[in-house]
Amino acid sequence: MLFSVFSKKYRAKDEQSFINMSIYKRVLGDIEKSKYCSISEEEMQFIYQLILKLFRCGETKSIRLTRMSNKAISVTYNTYPIGKVRLQGRKTWMQILIDLYEYETLEGNLNDYIDGIDHWILYIKKHLNAT
Repeated sequence: MLFSVFSKKYRAKDEQSFINMSIYKRVLGDIEKSKYCSISEEEMQFIYQLILKLFRCGETKSIRLTRMSNKAISVTYNTYPIGKVRLQGRKTWMQILIDLYEYETLEGNLNDYIDGIDHWILYIKKHLNAT
């Protein structure tokens, strides 16, 4: 049901249709089954932008999202953490890893978090694709 709502709302170009049909459904598998909460509209928009940006870089094969008990979404790439985002609740935030032991926390609105995806992609390219 969620997939059909998403694909109707965001379908526009061939690239976006491909993302809707193949990658989006795979990435959302764990989150849709979460016992903690359902997916919000903001999370759907954020995840869509995440997948779109990763698709353009050719990095979508190893991305995985996991719902945490505090309603945040943990994002991993090839089993390595790249950050977290919390878009539900009174206080929203996004964690951006700088290196293995350091991170920044971004607080703002959905557009700020979507812009923060670029930092995750840089982290993947700098630290995870070099190995």
